[in-house]
Amino acid sequence: MILRRVTFTSVMSSRTYDMLAPQLTLEQKQLLKLSPQMLQSFELMMLPLQELQARISDAIESNPALEIPESTSISYEDFTRMGFRDRDSMDDSLTDSASYGSDIYDGQHYRADGATPGEARGYDENAMQRQNRMIDGVLTQKESLQEHLFKQLNLHELTRRQRHIAELIISNLDANGFHTLPVETLEDGLTQEDVAPVVSLLQSFDPSGIAVTDFRESLVVQARNDGLEAQVLDDFSRLVYDALELMRPGKEAEAAKMLKLDPDEVSTLYAYLRSLTPFPGQAYNTEPDQFVIPDLSIHVVDGSLEMRLNQDALPALTINTQFTGLGETLKERKDDPSSKETVEYIQKMSREASVLISQIHLRNQTLHKVGLALIKLQSDFFFKGPRYLRPMTLKNVAEEVGVHETTISRISQAKWMDTDWGFLPLKQMFSTGVATSGGSTADMSRTSVKEIIREIIDESENKRLSDQKISDLLAKKGISVARRTVAKYRKELDIDSSFGR
Repeated sequence: MILRRVTFTSVMSSRTYDMLAPQLTLEQKQLLKLSPQMLQSFELMMLPLQELQARISDAIESNPALEIPESTSISYEDFTRMGFRDRDSMDDSLTDSASYGSDIYDGQHYRADGATPGEARGYDENAMQRQNRMIDGVLTQKESLQEHLFKQLNLHELTRRQRHIAELIISNLDANGFHTLPVETLEDGLTQEDVAPVVSLLQSFDPSGIAVTDFRESLVVQARNDGLEAQVLDDFSRLVYDALELMRPGKEAEAAKMLKLDPDEVSTLYAYLRSLTPFPGQAYNTEPDQFVIPDLSIHVVDGSLEMRLNQDALPALTINTQFTGLGETLKERKDDPSSKETVEYIQKMSREASVLISQIHLRNQTLHKVGLALIKLQSDFFFKGPRYLRPMTLKNVAEEVGVHETTISRISQAKWMDTDWGFLPLKQMFSTGVATSGGSTADMSRTSVKEIIREIIDESENKRLSDQKISDLLAKKGISVARRTVAKYRKELDIDSSFGR
């Protein structure tokens, strides 16, 4: 075998070199570049009212060109007095704008309230009552668990030592009414003899079942306070501590065998257990509630649908004429070198203020149009309830409003609506269709099917229907839903399975 070494030499020709050299080419492309103002407009559309309020507040603090007219400001005292004034004497400047904000749909046609700026406008008395109830709820401070227990403690005659221990224990309870730390560790020198009588006293307080270590002990304490006989209380305690996990999947027979009790006795004990409260302190939980402010209000008034845009939640911004007038004055001082920079700053702030005002107006106007489209496309829902919610997509509303689907998607983000059926997220109005016996998906939405499932379960509470049985019952109603889909909708409704029920 002859081995040869072959050497490859790389030679770059002048032509190849020319191809690798930098060259200038002319190419035509179409690009969509969004201006900062347009991006800000998109962002404002997606903001809920709370965040938009914060954004406006920051803008007012940072931009001297923005101001809130004094004529639209209102104190709390004036606001509360509105509920007792003649409704017909209310000034429209404190409610909705003349251009949009309140419309009535009678099932066939829209009509505005017919008011012009400065004219009086009638108010729905039910809406005023709802508003007053909301104010009362916001201003009412909830009594904490500790405050509730201290009031009861003051009704008992205790030694100074016992009262001190009781105050330590009450302060050590969490939101559920359970000990945060072991009682003996709260202070040096505490003994079981010192703690036991005080804990026993606190466990007799309202709510029943507090001053315990966990929910199991709480259930037993509640049963003891209810006066269960010794043997029954012992059986109940063994059920809670030893066989509770078996009861959740419905294995009563196994639980009865473990506890050496009759299955009927176990069922009775478990039914009693479900009437108790495993976390009694939650009734006095004072953690701040998460409030939502509805952007739209749609209610049935005198047989017609009335829509109002919640503009009272936002201040009526205007341009500060004194600030802009200062810029005009400084323009005349051409000999002052610093005046040019000041004029540029004033003009910049004025432009930003004008853009913000127009963007907020566009947001409200778009939301108003969406509200009109909703009461036209979903009138049955507003009149009859969630079961009558029709399938509706972003495209349906976009075609009705005359904008792109992405605009509807942005404006419906994090928005809430006040209806006769409660506060609902705007996104909930959009629902896909479910096939009926005729194969059509145009008349039955997912939300409607969920409500029907809820009704079936509520009506058959004692029968504990399985998901397959619910699917069969839906099929009899002409609704084609698979068992797995029923299970999915049931979980979304936060309803346990047939074993859990």
